[in-house]
Amino acid sequence: MNNEIIFNIEAIGSRKPIYTLSIEANKTINELYERILYDLEYEGRINLYLNNKKLANNNNKLCKIIKKNKYEVNLCIEALEYTEREILEKFYNLTKGDNWIFKHNWLNKNKPEIDHNVGFNKIFWQYRYRNFTKKWYGLKYSNIKKKKCLTRIHLVENNLRGYICKEIGYLKFLERIYLSINNLRGSIPREIGKLSNLCNLDLSKNKLRGEIPKEVGKLIKIKELNLSDNELYGEIPREIGKLINLCELNLSYNCLSGEIPKEIGNNHNLQFLRLKSNCITGEIPKEIEYLTNLKKLDLSLNNIKGEIPKEIGKLNNLRDINLNKNKLTGEIPKEIGKLVNLSRLSLVGNELTGEIPEEIKDITEYLN
Repeated sequence: MNNEIIFNIEAIGSRKPIYTLSIEANKTINELYERILYDLEYEGRINLYLNNKKLANNNNKLCKIIKKNKYEVNLCIEALEYTEREILEKFYNLTKGDNWIFKHNWLNKNKPEIDHNVGFNKIFWQYRYRNFTKKWYGLKYSNIKKKKCLTRIHLVENNLRGYICKEIGYLKFLERIYLSINNLRGSIPREIGKLSNLCNLDLSKNKLRGEIPKEVGKLIKIKELNLSDNELYGEIPREIGKLINLCELNLSYNCLSGEIPKEIGNNHNLQFLRLKSNCITGEIPKEIEYLTNLKKLDLSLNNIKGEIPKEIGKLNNLRDINLNKNKLTGEIPKEIGKLVNLSRLSLVGNELTGEIPEEIKDITEYLN
């Protein structure tokens, strides 16, 4: 048998192939699948059909399933997941894209004619016109594994209205999402937890409602999580404690309730913790002592009770503590005086008693 087999890859119901590839006959079916996915720059799952029968994705050799006298074979391909373009189109439509302030090149503005000999097959469309989404406003592509992959969506203050589609979770190479200062409504989709490469997520200053999905705990690479200035309610999910790379957490100006989860002590790289203006109750967890990189702590305008934990004196990098307008009781711990970098201590509007410790009287702003 010939050393190579030529495969004409067609969409189901098409009249001509999307493309043609040549592959060694001793390769496996699994390797054929991988080669096609690579060539078509498609990240989802596919099925292949040979003579109208599904070609099982396994390690059988191609030479064992192809007739000995056939060196050129037609294969049909079927997509099982959304393509990147489909997801972006749905995102555009659900956020009222026609009303965006900036929308250069989105959708029809650079949309070429459909090749009716091939048909409107989504894999073909993704492959043939893959470079067009790279020109859409607010999107950034980076080289990953020798391919251009969507890594950033930046549509800040762009009059986005409506909802974030759950399919955004299939854009698996996304590293940064910036959608702040818009009018997004609805809930944060659970599927966002599938974005395992995400480093920055900023959905602040919108009108998002509902609970923070516990799936955010799967964002293992995330460094900045900003959901402030929304209408989120419910408790802060304990899964936040799984975000070991998190440097900044901002959940201020929402309607969050319940206690600060003790799992927050697992976020050892956290530098900025902002939970201002919520309905948080309970006490400040003692586990806060493990946040040794913390620079700013803002828990003001809540209903936090109990004493200020003396463990806070172990946070040597703290520069700013704001515990204004809570229900804190007891004395101001003298251990705060050990915080050599602290320049601002604000404790106004609590039920604290006792004298101001001598150790903190040199701090420039504080108290009562």
